[in-house]
Amino acid sequence: AVKAMPPETTFDENTPRVSYAVERTAVDHDRTKLSAPTDRVHSNRNDSSQWDSWCNALLCIWIASSLGWLIYHPLRFRAFAAMVDRTSIAVPAIVRNQLEALRLELGIRTRVQLSVVDSLVGPAIMGILHPRLIVPRIIVEQVEVSQLRILLAHELIHVRRGDLWWSCLHVLARSCWWF
Repeated sequence: AVKAMPPETTFDENTPRVSYAVERTAVDHDRTKLSAPTDRVHSNRNDSSQWDSWCNALLCIWIASSLGWLIYHPLRFRAFAAMVDRTSIAVPAIVRNQLEALRLELGIRTRVQLSVVDSLVGPAIMGILHPRLIVPRIIVEQVEVSQLRILLAHELIHVRRGDLWWSCLHVLARSCWWF
């Protein structure tokens, strides 16, 4: 016969838990009977493991989303660069000469490639290591030379100040703090 024994309360890491006493007899060794607890003690062990599971799941979601952003941005950049390559037209010599003169005047050592595109993109600067200034064809054709000079100078200032590096840092921060 099996005798019920009172529960023993044990403490593990300051968390009260109930342990159940088990007693077997020689005749009845297959059947085990647990004694019921007399006092109901709340167990935080399941709550904390459930909390840990949620934290691990959220951490995995965060890491996967961050990696997703870090993969997405270079892919979008390549797609944009391919579109610029597809829609680029011949650059007028006067615009190319103005860009080169402004680059030297502003003290920019890095060569800046000029792309005139046959689409409604820009004006913009792209590329950290090899900067590329993108100007829509409509601006090159319809804007006066003095206004075009101001526009080119504005974009070259972005190169001189290193704004593209800050933009890259912004993408990294956005990838980490996407929520």
